[in-house]
Amino acid sequence: MDALETEIQDQVDLARAALRRALAEHDDYLADIHRSELDALVRTADEHGLRVQPEAEVIDLTAAEMERSAS
Repeated sequence: MDALETEIQDQVDLARAALRRALAEHDDYLADIHRSELDALVRTADEHGLRVQPEAEVIDLTAAEMERSAS
């Protein structure tokens, strides 16, 4: 793994963690910012022929549990 790939993967990991925090805090605006950041990082990696491992989707488990409880 070269330096660029390592840096991009590190940034993806940070953005993913920030997205999880925003979702946990129900901050939709901040979550959208972090989703956009992840998209940009994946595009940048692709432009350089790199593959990063972003999660397909981050699920807000709190909301899912609340919906299940309401049923």
